Amino acid sequence: MFLYQVDEGTTLKMLDRSDTEALFSLTRKYAEELKTWLPWVEHTTTSADTKAFIRSAMQQFADGNGWQAGIRHHGDLAGVIGFHYIDEVNRAASIGYWIAPPFEKRGLVTTSCRALLAHAFDELDLHRVEIKAAKANEKSRAVPALLGFQEEGQLRGAERVNGTHLDVIVYSMLQEEWKRGG
Repeated sequence: MFLYQVDEGTTLKMLDRSDTEALFSLTRKYAEELKTWLPWVEHTTTSADTKAFIRSAMQQFADGNGWQAGIRHHGDLAGVIGFHYIDEVNRAASIGYWIAPPFEKRGLVTTSCRALLAHAFDELDLHRVEIKAAKANEKSRAVPALLGFQEEGQLRGAERVNGTHLDVIVYSMLQEEWKRGG
């Protein structure tokens, strides 16, 4: 099981079946805010949906294709972060994340992303890591900017959220940029 101490009060723990109810509860409690940017929220209507997500995340890890972790702040589940997919051929990965509104503006996503970058570049020896965020999602876009990612461009109408196609901005960091400090 993956467990990483981000800082004194924050840990990343790979999601497992024991997280089902807490994750479902967090998702439903903040569904109105989360569904603005996350297409899966409107389809997460029962704890069975969350259980299926966790099962697929556990399979992803078993397949050696990344993982999904709960962001825990002082013991409370605050959000999720992980690698969407690890492309072994190109030595690349994509990071995805979300955080519940009460935990915003505490640097939890930024410090958690920094931990994933260290894992990606220092342990997995990946060449490239991407983050994609909706163009209008300023909070999410601030994370790669703070970490020194390069903005590569815009994917027009690339993600369908609540019946609307959103433009997405692509950011990347290469291993050599990480090694020299972002």
